[in-house]
Amino acid sequence: MSRLALRIVVVLVTLTLVGEGIARLWITSPSGQDFDPELGWAWRPGATVLNKKEGGVPFVVSPEGLNDAPLAPKGQRLRVLGFGNSFMEALQVDRDDNYTSLVERARPDIDFLNLARSAMGPAHYPVVLQRYTHTEPDLLVVSLGEGDLVHLMGPTVAVRDGGVHLVLEQKDRIKDLFGPLITRSALATHLMRRMKPVVMNVLAMDMLDGPATPPATLDLEAADARLVEVLRHLRRSAPVLLLDVPQLRYLRGGETELGDPDESATYARAATLAGVDYLDAGPALRDAYAIGGQPGHGFDNLRIGTGHLNERGHAAVAAALTAWFAERWP
Repeated sequence: MSRLALRIVVVLVTLTLVGEGIARLWITSPSGQDFDPELGWAWRPGATVLNKKEGGVPFVVSPEGLNDAPLAPKGQRLRVLGFGNSFMEALQVDRDDNYTSLVERARPDIDFLNLARSAMGPAHYPVVLQRYTHTEPDLLVVSLGEGDLVHLMGPTVAVRDGGVHLVLEQKDRIKDLFGPLITRSALATHLMRRMKPVVMNVLAMDMLDGPATPPATLDLEAADARLVEVLRHLRRSAPVLLLDVPQLRYLRGGETELGDPDESATYARAATLAGVDYLDAGPALRDAYAIGGQPGHGFDNLRIGTGHLNERGHAAVAAALTAWFAERWP
């Protein structure tokens, strides 16, 4: 090997090692996920996870594959199972500061198991419940918010035999191909996340006619019907509370407005039709902003008031839940 080629190799290796160090310190951890044939990509028990896109707090995945403490015997406590997406999973804040943990702190008689996972939606929850019916739940809390109706109408959800079913596509071939690398390298994980949307967009394009036709307007009536079926299915195992955590637009003077009023209206209507309880966390989030002057969504590294719940948002949602529990289980 020539001296020039050797120098190039040394420079590339050095840059890669520096990039890996920077990625691990300030951006993310190596991927801690494995493919679950029923639910898609899921956390690997014992993996350490860090993603500093918003907030950024490292946590160790529980033996059950959750952002929660290891599952303990039920004992005399009331067991609540929480179903949701990234807003409940809460990778952005310390585990002790998310709303499931704050409810447990306010009510030591409640064991609130956080079964949420980023990118999950209502069609996943019957599958998740099947794995946890042995925990003898007293209540199921289904957290819904921005994007859950879109999920219900997406390509991975189908209606057959009168029910709503999750239809997993083939393994994510891009992630599967680079799996051995991204489970060891934070830099490779970060690059894959940045490039995946671009690659998927290219694959989705119609090579003859240009970009694919934009999706049609969401059929709220059909999404509502699917959500009702999911809630009715869950209700057969335990009482259900639909927790609406809306995305808000934070305005000047402590004022707010709903990001998508149709979503909240649909969730409330579905809860009534399915015969389950409904709790809107919006008033608690709005009151917290009006009093404190700081939004409950977003972090310093994002545009103010956008993104996931921050510590203030989790505290507001926990306050709403705690008040609801005080009425139901005084």
